[in-house]
Amino acid sequence: MDTNNSIDEGTYLRLFSSLVEDVAHAACIPTSEVKRDLAEVRFRCTKEGFSFLTKTLPKLGKALDRALLGKEPFACPLFFRKEKDWSTPEFLRCFWRMVFTEEGQLRMQTTDSAQAGFAALIVQSVRALRQILYYLYKIEMPVSNEQQEETLTSFEQVDVELSEFVINRNSSYVTDCSFLMNSIFHRFDYRDITPRHGPGAVATGEKNHEKHVFSRIYRAIERVYPFTEYYEYSLGAVADSYHRYDDLKELEAGTTKVILVPKDSRGPRIISCEPLEYQWIQQGLGRSVMDWLERHKLTMGHVNFTDQTVNRRLALTSSADQRWVTLDMKEASDRVGVDLVANLFRHLPGLLSALLATRSPEAELPSGRTLRLNKFATMGSCLCFPVQSIVFYVLAVVAIRAVYHISRREALEAVYVFGDDIIVDARYYTALLQYLPTVGLRFNDGKCCTEGFFRESCGCDAYHGVDVTPLRLKKVWCHQQVNADSIEAYVDHSNMAYARGLHRVATLTSSMVQAQLGPLPYIPMEWGKRGYLAWARHGSVFLDNGRRVRYNKVLMRYEVKSWTSRTPRVEVPSDAWSMILRRFTSPSDTHEPGVFAVSRGNCLHRGWTPV
Repeated sequence: MDTNNSIDEGTYLRLFSSLVEDVAHAACIPTSEVKRDLAEVRFRCTKEGFSFLTKTLPKLGKALDRALLGKEPFACPLFFRKEKDWSTPEFLRCFWRMVFTEEGQLRMQTTDSAQAGFAALIVQSVRALRQILYYLYKIEMPVSNEQQEETLTSFEQVDVELSEFVINRNSSYVTDCSFLMNSIFHRFDYRDITPRHGPGAVATGEKNHEKHVFSRIYRAIERVYPFTEYYEYSLGAVADSYHRYDDLKELEAGTTKVILVPKDSRGPRIISCEPLEYQWIQQGLGRSVMDWLERHKLTMGHVNFTDQTVNRRLALTSSADQRWVTLDMKEASDRVGVDLVANLFRHLPGLLSALLATRSPEAELPSGRTLRLNKFATMGSCLCFPVQSIVFYVLAVVAIRAVYHISRREALEAVYVFGDDIIVDARYYTALLQYLPTVGLRFNDGKCCTEGFFRESCGCDAYHGVDVTPLRLKKVWCHQQVNADSIEAYVDHSNMAYARGLHRVATLTSSMVQAQLGPLPYIPMEWGKRGYLAWARHGSVFLDNGRRVRYNKVLMRYEVKSWTSRTPRVEVPSDAWSMILRRFTSPSDTHEPGVFAVSRGNCLHRGWTPV
């Protein structure tokens, strides 16, 4: 990340000020109150710096969310001054007054407010507060060395805890979980996979154009997925290239590479880059497992990988009727230990051997030190997401049956899982809180929405049946040079802001982009996202905004001259067999043989493109 881009704090302060004005205007807040709040923002930024917008305000947002859970009154953080005779802050007091009483109780839970018809105003005030407080929470600012060390220390500490935790494999709970897992996978053929590569980097350093030529044999993988069967297109390819097998490097197992990537204002996120040969098989096995779970009669519709709308819809509806609760796992992927996976899949020796063979047993930390992993997989492994999903689902279903003694079908229908986003029937959720910690998992109590009218799952924050998910600014503005990723992000941000009625934010963002690129076309919002940069505006017809529009007689279409994002390509000599393997495993790849896209190399190109 270009750290020079983070010092222009005035840009973000102007965007934030525009946001406050937009939100206040929509709520008919008096101008005097808006000026007062913005003066407080400028004063706090002078004293605390940019962290007031990225860290302090989100902490106030967390206090709001805790109160929305309905478990306790609002507790004003010490770093905000309370309004006189109120338990809520003076900052943004018009909104706080609408949501809470003087004692910090939720007005939504009082009979008088409901009878007076204030519910819609209360919900809109909640949405306004969350929009302001979380606007810059996710911005990808450079992290300090202290934050990096803290994140890595936590990563290692969880692994130490897993090594010390002993699962009672003979308990009725773990045994029943293993039987249910067997019911789900007993006909699954772990050998029937189509390996492929993902778009991400690999620990062994190969670029995109080098990924289909393998140079290592890992004995752990070889025992389950022989090299000549899964790394070559056919026996003909093996016969044609037999001479190179003497040059292959033979290793017992691979090592994943831990890296830090931006997450939010609290610090970075840890992910891993798998070795090339591991990623190849992991992609195939992981996709096969996900396809199986989305089609199996015991999990279909309840364990999802491609459709987040299921969880989002349930979160939205249950924020009104309170039928479902949303649970948040603490360090979800890191706490799924290899011992837990081994116990749950113990009646499936073939599949278990495949899972263990294709996980990296060690991780190389940024310091160069190697850590022996007790967790099953780190984020970045293609097996992490599908395995943790089915593990959580099985553990939840069996826990519900153990406590409430309902039928298996009822228990299966009482749980929905998307990764670590778990939604459970409100009648049964306490069973999960009781049983899942017995196998080493933990819940984030402050984010489990089990009471009140607030729910969150799969990126949807809902309150009383209304989506109150805030629009967040994530990308740092590249004010010193034209950056394709940054430009695209701010064009999208402007369009989303306009769609939400944040017209001042949309105008300011568009002016920032056009100062670097010049005018962009306007298109109607109902057109959706196009293949070129454009401003989507409500109810408008296509306007060229100073750009040329033409009719292409050859292709019989209208075209506009605008900016498009293109990925650079590289052309390298390559043998026929590797290209056949590439085409067979990646049918959506439309590049010509020997032509590859360059990872993370997007650039902007101005030219004619279909309207």
